Amino acid sequence: MNDSDRPPPLVAKPRQQVKMAVDHMMYIKVIFLGYLRELGQSDQAFSRRLMEDNQISAEELDGFTNAIERVIPQTLKPLNPKPETLNPNILNAKS
Repeated sequence: MNDSDRPPPLVAKPRQQVKMAVDHMMYIKVIFLGYLRELGQSDQAFSRRLMEDNQISAEELDGFTNAIERVIPQTLKPLNPKPETLNPNILNAKS
């Protein structure tokens, strides 16, 4: 294997590597905060509904459950990596 076939070392361009890592962590943080907000809104609506005098029906309970169940896949969808968003050094590495 000659030098041109080798992937760059992981310590090459440390500032760029750190910048990419920080950008990725911020992206994950934004998604996580959105997830927490959605759960918080569902929790608040459910709590308010429980404080009312009327009993909660099975349909309403299913509605709250479905709302929470929808949040999880919506949050995980942006976390699936796309090839163009991955580090090109990893994509071009040869085994």
